[in-house]
Amino acid sequence: MPTTTNEKETQALKSVKDFKAFEAQFRKIKAQKKEKRVEGVGLMTPDLIRRHIKSGQDLVLAYGQKGLTVKYTVEDLRKFIQAQEKAGKEFVEDDQGVIILKLLSASDSKDRARAQGQIKTAVIYRVRGNVLHIQTNAGPDSKYKHHQVKVRLEDWYNQLRGQNDYKVAVHNAVNGRVSFDCDCGRHQFWYRYLATMGKFAIAPLEKDFPKIRNPKLTGCCCKHVIRALSNVRTPSAQAILVKEMERQSRAKGFADDEKTTRFLNQEELKKLTRSKAKIMDKTETEKAYQEYLKAQEAFKKKAADPAVQKAIKDAQQKIETLKAKADAQKARADKEKKARIDAEVQHAKDLLVSKLSASMDMAKSFDIPRDAVIAKFGQDNGLSVSEVEGMIKEYKIS
Repeated sequence: MPTTTNEKETQALKSVKDFKAFEAQFRKIKAQKKEKRVEGVGLMTPDLIRRHIKSGQDLVLAYGQKGLTVKYTVEDLRKFIQAQEKAGKEFVEDDQGVIILKLLSASDSKDRARAQGQIKTAVIYRVRGNVLHIQTNAGPDSKYKHHQVKVRLEDWYNQLRGQNDYKVAVHNAVNGRVSFDCDCGRHQFWYRYLATMGKFAIAPLEKDFPKIRNPKLTGCCCKHVIRALSNVRTPSAQAILVKEMERQSRAKGFADDEKTTRFLNQEELKKLTRSKAKIMDKTETEKAYQEYLKAQEAFKKKAADPAVQKAIKDAQQKIETLKAKADAQKARADKEKKARIDAEVQHAKDLLVSKLSASMDMAKSFDIPRDAVIAKFGQDNGLSVSEVEGMIKEYKIS
């Protein structure tokens, strides 16, 4: 059966060469979009929303490149936050990452003991978006000097976009869900498959079952990860992350843009080097994790309380009523203003038409060429010849 034209086109599009060209082209397009994104004006950053809600002041932003502006009230900003939260509940699957306390609680006792006795340092040295790059020392029997742990704070962007103070937001992020990776052999051969299966892995992902090293899939974190996760929760680390979240909230560009990547400075590294958390034993971590779960459940119950929901609904209705009144007043004021402007414009137009009619009558009386009168009238009143001709035709000036 002969190949049709459409089939030939489809085959051509599926060739490796075409897909490589397509990929190369889109790398350029993405680079251009990133540059354009950084140059954007009137961006409603999370920091602006947070600051204006806190201050109670309306937010005025540039609208495009022509000097126009648009104003948002505090209630407008609160509605944006509510929309984000609603979309998050509806569309975002909260299944990426695991609570740090649960990971520490589920870790093997041997790994916890090694983290406490052998891993002395775990320093955040680079932040890219919600991913922390952490350097740890290697164990005494290792052929390496250091290992790299990456920790992705899965709740970081939700907290960054929210209304909480940065200190509270960071506390929630570092005590929330995380994913991680470590370049050590223990993670590679014992735990990476488990992390991939449990959806708390950062690439590379492991698809092959650890049938030799960890067939029962026990434990979950190597000693380097345990030390890194413990240190991330320290006050020193959180203090630095507070500044980082504030910086990211104000920055232009995409949230995970390479340009937003930052290496910590020398002073920050010193503070983190001096800070080392105690590794909690299984009893302590299990207790802390259960307290976390109870607190979360208590919050959900309180939020679900009919009295609380009624109070929130009543407050929202009151706000809507006040907003409707304000909108109605503004609409009336805008209508009155438009009527005044329209009247002024019409008056000016009537005067201009009368003036043109008088000029044309005068031209007839003194036998002045019509074209000369039109050109002079246009010059005196900032109009083109075609616009004057249009007025003559529209108002039937002879």
